[in-house]
Amino acid sequence: MFVALPFFCLGGVLGALLLPMGAGLPSLGSIDLLELLGPWGGLAATEAVLALFALATLRGRPLPVAALRSGCVIGVLAALLFLASGTPWGITTGLTLWAAKPLQAAGWNLAAQPFWQVDWAREALLGPVLANHASLSDVGLVLGALAAAAWRGSLRHLVPLGWPGALGAALGGLLMGIGARLSYGCNVGAFIGGAASGSLHGFVWLLAVVPGCWLGIRLRPRFGLPRR
Repeated sequence: MFVALPFFCLGGVLGALLLPMGAGLPSLGSIDLLELLGPWGGLAATEAVLALFALATLRGRPLPVAALRSGCVIGVLAALLFLASGTPWGITTGLTLWAAKPLQAAGWNLAAQPFWQVDWAREALLGPVLANHASLSDVGLVLGALAAAAWRGSLRHLVPLGWPGALGAALGGLLMGIGARLSYGCNVGAFIGGAASGSLHGFVWLLAVVPGCWLGIRLRPRFGLPRR
């Protein structure tokens, strides 16, 4: 992850450069469940679609208690973050900013690119890195994950990676960063945030990520990484 994370950040910057091209592709239009069904109808439709995905995933197996507990905690924390920041929980925007700031300081005029000309993106690029709520929550996320791993004794920072593993982590991180910008987020910002806001793009993201994960898991052994 120490290899994948910086390449993810760099991939986010590259994805931001490619975003205008992606936005220019043919579109099926927008579908907003809140506009079509109202807030309660949109919520019911979203819950119904989520239930169908859950049934297809479980395939008759009971839901582990730990998964249910974790899901409830994540849902509550995501709601609290939304109330505190005014926007759905996002991760990849902050990570993109982590790479954009040093590149901008090094002389690359990212502010001239369309993605960074939107008001909030321009303010994030020109302002302090911790003034952006996504960036600030990312710092907490990384520190919290490190603390939890250290508490459980599962830190793997001394495990040798080797060049094939490092190459796989770099390539995977780069593709994840590019994909996150083109899809307006990751499993948090695109799926959780998208589904929670009544947008169907979260479910489209989920349908696309499942075959991508299937392919990625089967490519891991080619880089000397285990299939897990």
